[in-house]
Amino acid sequence: MKKTFTCLLFILFISIVRYTYAQTKISGLQGKIINENYVAAEAATIVLMRFRDSASIQTTLSDKNGVFAFNNIKADKYLLQITKTGYHKMLSGPYVVNTGRIIVIDSIKMQVATISLNEVVVTDKRKYYEVKPDKTTLNLDRSILATGSTVFNILNTAPGVKVGNNGDIFLRAGLRAAVFINGKQVRLEGDDLTSYLQSLPTADVDQVELIQNPSAKYDASGSGGIINIILKKGKNIGFNGNVTANADYGTFGKGGATFNGNYRSQKLNVFGGLSYKYVKTDHTINNLRNVNATDVTTFDTHYYNTQRTPTLEYHLGTDYFINPTHTIGFLIKGSDESSKLDKQTNTYMSVNGVGDSTITTLSNLKRKKDFINYNVNYAGALGHTKQMLSADADLSILNRHSDEDIISYVYPIASHTPILAQNVPFYNNDTLHNTAPTRIINESVKVDYSTPIAKTGKLEAGLKASYVKSDNTQTFNALVNNTYAPVPAFTSQFNYTEKKSAAYVNYIGTSNKFNYTIGLRVEHLVSDANTPTMSHDVKRDTTALYPSVQLDYKISDSQQLSFIYNHRTEQPAYESLNPTVSYQDNYNYRSGNPFLRPAFVDHFQLSYAGKERYLISLSATTTKDFFDYSYFAQNDATKVLVTTKRNLKRVNNFGIKLALPLQLTRWWDINFNPDFSYYQFKDYQGFLNKWSKDLILDLDQDFKITKTISATLNTHYESSVFYGLSYNKPVFIMNPGISKQILHKAATINLSVSDIFNTYKDRYQTMYRNLDITSYDKKETRIVHLSFVYNFGKRTVKGARKHTTGNGDEVRRMSGGGGY
Repeated sequence: MKKTFTCLLFILFISIVRYTYAQTKISGLQGKIINENYVAAEAATIVLMRFRDSASIQTTLSDKNGVFAFNNIKADKYLLQITKTGYHKMLSGPYVVNTGRIIVIDSIKMQVATISLNEVVVTDKRKYYEVKPDKTTLNLDRSILATGSTVFNILNTAPGVKVGNNGDIFLRAGLRAAVFINGKQVRLEGDDLTSYLQSLPTADVDQVELIQNPSAKYDASGSGGIINIILKKGKNIGFNGNVTANADYGTFGKGGATFNGNYRSQKLNVFGGLSYKYVKTDHTINNLRNVNATDVTTFDTHYYNTQRTPTLEYHLGTDYFINPTHTIGFLIKGSDESSKLDKQTNTYMSVNGVGDSTITTLSNLKRKKDFINYNVNYAGALGHTKQMLSADADLSILNRHSDEDIISYVYPIASHTPILAQNVPFYNNDTLHNTAPTRIINESVKVDYSTPIAKTGKLEAGLKASYVKSDNTQTFNALVNNTYAPVPAFTSQFNYTEKKSAAYVNYIGTSNKFNYTIGLRVEHLVSDANTPTMSHDVKRDTTALYPSVQLDYKISDSQQLSFIYNHRTEQPAYESLNPTVSYQDNYNYRSGNPFLRPAFVDHFQLSYAGKERYLISLSATTTKDFFDYSYFAQNDATKVLVTTKRNLKRVNNFGIKLALPLQLTRWWDINFNPDFSYYQFKDYQGFLNKWSKDLILDLDQDFKITKTISATLNTHYESSVFYGLSYNKPVFIMNPGISKQILHKAATINLSVSDIFNTYKDRYQTMYRNLDITSYDKKETRIVHLSFVYNFGKRTVKGARKHTTGNGDEVRRMSGGGGY
């Protein structure tokens, strides 16, 4: 597979590059620009304009000899517009270009301007939030809370986003979102995805798009929508960059530093970054479980861990501008992480209210994880048309290895012979050793094409093929008579492969006051979840269609009505399919479900966007085979509780969501985002048919205190809600921050506090069939963040350099091929 992948990749890009240079020169226009001293004028911007309507056809720069050329242009009459810093803008022509002829014109002399232009400082006026009916964009450089932080932390404060303590990220209608980097899906899930997002500093990121209603162009996975993270890439000629250092303190100290740099010339853009951080944190989980069999047995479990994690993150990329309309690029991005966890679990057991015994489980876990992604990309225009072609090839590799020592002690605490201490499921005073290596490889190739249709439409189409292989081995040994022997119940192997091919087509059109996007995606998926040690081998071969529609009606210049529909899916995480038993203590295990089916979602939305960016949305969502929750299976005889995944029959959600931006004064901005939902959960067995209300209130306030001092206050509230199998209690979080610009605004100092009142915790109760569980889950969330950011190099753009990106949108689309 790897050889085939490499050969296909090589053939694809050689073909593209050959196509770029193999264009026949039908006709062209060439010349030379000189200055007042008759010396070659380098880097003058020349715009080729059609004479009859002054339409811009192409843009180029003069080289070091002052020479410029427009090739492969249609026979017509043209004007030339020439600009350069310090010189008057001028027009030259007209020039008649005939088919099959290369016209060489006389040298064009530029005139010195009487007033020399100073450097123009680029000032970013964009807001932190940009809200549209189909997505919300977060401009991270406009947020105090984002400075010196990580993408994972900033998602905790994003409107409409919920991050669970298990690492799941929910965006729309309480459904899990897929995470993309520069338009390509990150094929990590669960703890691996959480670790990666925690390793990704916000200094590397330009924007985060919360796409509630993705088009057919995106992979169909992500039932709750898509979170697309757009990495920074410099646009200015010359060298620039920034250095960020941060020191944090909560229960424990933390710190880190990030460097980002970018060098851009007329032909080449090189960018990269390096980040290191050290984090020490803790996690508390308390469970009170009653097993109502012949006798009422109570398990009062208290779990606590501390985790120390140093992480190194790096990326290096380049874009080579073959010519003004063709770019080829490469990007390598990765992270290295090693963690040490010290865990202790104390379980106090009683029978009919009488204390019986206590189990204490101590664990020392060492885990190492490295992730790397290689990307090669191309983007360009076909010939002299407005047809665009882009291609990407990615190879991702994740290696994870854990090594754990587990020791358990059983202490009788009753005056009589303890019942439970005599019936521990496996071993008394046991010593266990666990190793669990994992390797996940993902290969993918995709090609996207777009072309205008008449003056009112655009057609987009594309193909994609991907291959995933996940190898997981878990070895458990128990110390018996001073010798380690295998524990067959916990020792297993799990291999998962997945092949997916996809095609899509989108039509984007305009008609009078209507704008519309109609798309269809088809995906064929073949998967094999094989567990040889358990004789499980679950194979699937499915083909599904995923339509999407967005209709926009322009009521007036400031008002718009939108209707959205899409059909999407949620594929189970690899770990959710892995039936390997994960040992926590003698009465608590965790296991995957190889028979877990994918979920399918239909989403309808009607939105009204008004003046001042107000937005109100009504939505209805139905999910078949929902599984984004924790399912508990309890054996009343052995008292063992297994946490796993299982499909519910259906989940329905009806909601109303508002975006209310307010500017109370020139120095006080507010973004208020209330979100109300009404859920229904139904299981296949007929034991669950539950309706529940959910209210989420996100409020962001920004204060401009002086020209160099600003502050922010982010608050989040979620009411009590029934979700999955559990009743969840309300959650309230408040995050303040203040920022000061120094050194002529080249540097910034930020001070912020996440969860200042230490109120962010999950509290829930599960009462379902034979389950009676009350849970408390608390991670370290109250943390003081102090960061320093210094921007160096070229922060300004000279007038002549402003045009080196060529023709605006095309260049953005070319560099948009720049990958993961």
